[in-house]
Amino acid sequence: MNKAYSKSLSTTLERDLNDIELCGERSCLSELEILTRILRSGLVKILGETGLDVLEHFMQFPLSGDMYRVFYEDPQRFYGEFIKIYGRGADNLLKVLFSTLIREGLLEPVNPIEIITLMKSGDRDSIRKLTHVFKLEEGSPIGK
Repeated sequence: MNKAYSKSLSTTLERDLNDIELCGERSCLSELEILTRILRSGLVKILGETGLDVLEHFMQFPLSGDMYRVFYEDPQRFYGEFIKIYGRGADNLLKVLFSTLIREGLLEPVNPIEIITLMKSGDRDSIRKLTHVFKLEEGSPIGK
């Protein structure tokens, strides 16, 4: 990736995070809006805008709507559709995504494989843990 494009993406991400932090009241953005911004920023960084547009398009029909909402409400279902698109490479792509987001400070510093395991599980406890990983619960630095 060229340096100018990478700097532009980084600047966009910083602006998004500043929007979140400037809210002050933590209720400016919903958990879903925060999760969407976090995932989009990482996906754009690894897939580019066009690659993300393609992913969103191919995820929209089988998920009956917004892939970010499905990730938020039913990560196991999201994972199942993601696997259908990327096949055996899906886990590696998710590892790169989560590693990128961790490096940017947008996720708690956990092993990306653990995040994937939580997505696959789909039980309430796993979803609660994902909420923690994505810093969405009360008291987290970029939560709602």
